[in-house]
Order: sequence, then C-alpha cells, then structure tokens
Amino acid sequence: MRNLKYKELFTIISISFVLISGCVPADKTGEAFNLDFINSVIESAPETSAWTVLTEDNMYLLQDFGTAPGMRPFAIWQVDNEEMIFSGNYFGVLKLNGNTIEIVYQFMEDSTEDLDAEIRDFVDFFLQNNPVPPSEMVLISQETGLSISVIIFCEFDIDTRIRKINRAEYILTQ
Repeated sequence: MRNLKYKELFTIISISFVLISGCVPADKTGEAFNLDFINSVIESAPETSAWTVLTEDNMYLLQDFGTAPGMRPFAIWQVDNEEMIFSGNYFGVLKLNGNTIEIVYQFMEDSTEDLDAEIRDFVDFFLQNNPVPPSEMVLISQETGLSISVIIFCEFDIDTRIRKINRAEYILTQ
C-alpha cells in the first residue's frame, strides 16, 4: 500500500459523502493507497471540512470548507504530487462534470484586490449592461438588510487549469 503524505494536513477523509478514516481502496493502477490528509491549516480549522470527495479518476481530491449556503470555499488537491491546484469558491451545489468544475468569484465594490484583470474586466462589462440589480432583489435587500453583490461563474478544467468565464449574476449575500 502506498502512503501519501500531505503537507500540514490531518487524518480524516470523507469520500462520496461517507466518512472514511484514511484509506482509499485503489488508484487507477489498482494499487491501494492511504491518504494521511484531509484538513489544511490554510483553509479551515482542523476537522471542520463539510466534505471531501475524489474525482472519478482518483486524480484529484476536492475539499469543501463552507459553513453556510451560497458561496462556499473549497480546494482541489492533486493526489499524486500533493499539490493544491485550486483554492476558491463554488456556488450552491458543486457542479463537477468529469474533471471540469464550476467555480465562482464574488465582486464587491469595496474589495476587488482578490480579482484578476480578466475577472474585473468581465464585471465592468456586466455592470455596464446591467447597472441596476433586479427591482425585486433591491426590495428584498431593503427589507432584510442583505447586501447585493455580483458573482462571476466560470468553468475550470482541473487537468489543464484553464478557466473560462461564463456569466455573471446579482445575488443577495449576508
């Protein structure tokens, strides 16, 4: 059995939403392997991951760190070399198709330093064409105190690490 060591990681794994302690049956070669991982100090407090799942080909481990609905932080780890290849957010339900996943970025006018130029340009284009949120969203915001922000939906190819921007929408946030 191969033993995989992850940097700054702990010892709980959840695969397909079932808690399993440490062992994954086999990789694509049929060799059993053990993951001595699962929570990253960078992302979350120890043992607070909402879930962890392997892609169908067992090449990537996806770990959720969210505690509320809406935008949820998560990370993608490459199993064979222990590299974190993505750290960011998804929205609502995880949309994974093979090794392509939907990721999101949030635009808030007072904080844009985390957004790269391509995302900022897309937000500018969106706001030029949609300068005002839908009226019903504005009403809900006024009644509840929720904020309105823009999220940008992208397709991320885990294998190639290529991101494609798909669309932007207004959402209500806390």
